[in-house]
This record gives sequence, structure tokens and C-alpha cells, in this order.
Amino acid sequence: MAIPPTRFVEPGDVPVLPVGPAGFVVKPAVGAGSRDAARYEGTDHDRESAIAHVDRLHRVGRSVLVQPFLESIPRLGEWPLVFLDGEFSHAANKRVALPRAGAVEGLFAAEDNRPAEVSRELVAVGRAAIEVAAKACGEVPLYGRVDLVLDDAGTPCVLEVELVEPSLFLPEHRAATPRVARAFVA
Repeated sequence: MAIPPTRFVEPGDVPVLPVGPAGFVVKPAVGAGSRDAARYEGTDHDRESAIAHVDRLHRVGRSVLVQPFLESIPRLGEWPLVFLDGEFSHAANKRVALPRAGAVEGLFAAEDNRPAEVSRELVAVGRAAIEVAAKACGEVPLYGRVDLVLDDAGTPCVLEVELVEPSLFLPEHRAATPRVARAFVA
């Protein structure tokens, strides 16, 4: 199971920022929505802004992730896959417009969310991520969301795993609502 190349920058660490034409993303290691996430390019100004962004998060004790910006994201978006009791339920396609060189202060950046049919390959990657989470937690989570993207070679990558996430993309999949309700009641 692949993840995008990611650098964890702990408080007190000096960030090493990726070099490349697509730029990079800075975000908190533990977050909600898009809050405190931003995209940066390789300009000197952007690099200085990114270092200030990391410093601001470190000052409040937060760990930071630095990842190269993947070219597939603006073209194809992300695929949040929702699992109930370890079984795939439904998926969406999410396109997020992260601000350039300015962190999101609200909960979400602008998003365009739509229902999606996903390949067996994506479901298998999502299921593997849920299995890793279940092993770490000692039990299969009631629900989980695995956000997948494609790296620049087209390989599915786990962008994040959400186990306490309220965004289950039910407006995009109204037919999944009874399934989610049954799982929660059970």
C-alpha cells in the first residue's frame, strides 16, 4: 500500500521542503477538513511562507506533514472510500481547491464532491488501509474513510485514513444512508 512521499516535521525540527515544478503541501499531521493546509510552489516567497506556516503550527505543539503536490489531484481529485464494519459501502470524488501560500482558516477549502464508482483496485487499497487501522486499534472500526489519490505514475496512494470523521459523503450517496444507520444501530 503506497502513500505519497511524506515528511513528518515534529516541533523543533527544521522542515526540508520538496523541490519541483508542482510544488508541495503543508498540513497538520492531525487535522479536520482542510484547516491549516496550504499548497506552495517553489518560489523563494512561497518557501519562506511555508516555513512560517510550519513554525506557526509548531508553536502550538502540532506535528506537520510536508508532501509534494501530486499533479493528478487537480485533474482527477481524491476518492474518499467509506467502509462500515470493514466492508466497502460507497465512494465519492472530491476536488479540493487548497489556497496557494495561505493556510485554510475555516474548516474546509472550497470542495466539489460527487458520487463515484471506483475500481476494484481502489477498493482493495482502501480495504488494506482499514485492515491496518483495525490491527492498530485492536478491532475493526465501526466506520472509516480512506482518501485515495493517484501518484504521478498512476499508482493509488492512501492520502489519509479517517476513523472519527463526520464526512461520510451521504449527500452524494443517499442510498448509503440506511446502510450507515443500520451499522450504527447494530
